[in-house]
Amino acid sequence: MYAPLKTVAGWMLPLLFLFIFGLAGCQSTESFYRGYRVENQSIAPLSTLETQQGAWKTFDIDLTYQYQKTDNILNISGTTTLGLYYELNTSRIRTLDLFLFFLDDESKVLETTYLVRRLEFNPEEKQTFVKSLNIPTEAASIAFGYKGTAQEDGSGTDSSDGGGGSQQIFFDLPKRPR
Repeated sequence: MYAPLKTVAGWMLPLLFLFIFGLAGCQSTESFYRGYRVENQSIAPLSTLETQQGAWKTFDIDLTYQYQKTDNILNISGTTTLGLYYELNTSRIRTLDLFLFFLDDESKVLETTYLVRRLEFNPEEKQTFVKSLNIPTEAASIAFGYKGTAQEDGSGTDSSDGGGGSQQIFFDLPKRPR
């Protein structure tokens, strides 16, 4: 009588863990980094004037964008490229998530949205986006952030990992409040 129970428990326990971890992964993008603080150098105030243009550059990313705010809608478009380091030293980009953060007047994240979400592409490729987004009522400014994984060039022959190179994680995200 106990043998069938052990068998059932043996295969149900891993399924239960998968289910629980699956639920944990269902967090909405809007709540990513909520309450975290953004550094001043990456903040652009939301202006009701004509179309605004800007650029944001880090070691990893070069972003040019333009936006127009109309009532509670933000129409934003832009192009991003990876830094020269990635063009010279990596064979491909495995993942890239480019975020837009709506911030309150204390530079804390109110809401997060994806501008770019890509898998498997060449480091030389430009990423473009065009979005129309609802602006939270308390939003005073916007900021950008990203996270990604690059496949470094390697001398191995295993095609499953891009030729033997290691993976490199790169990011620039809001800071957790202290």
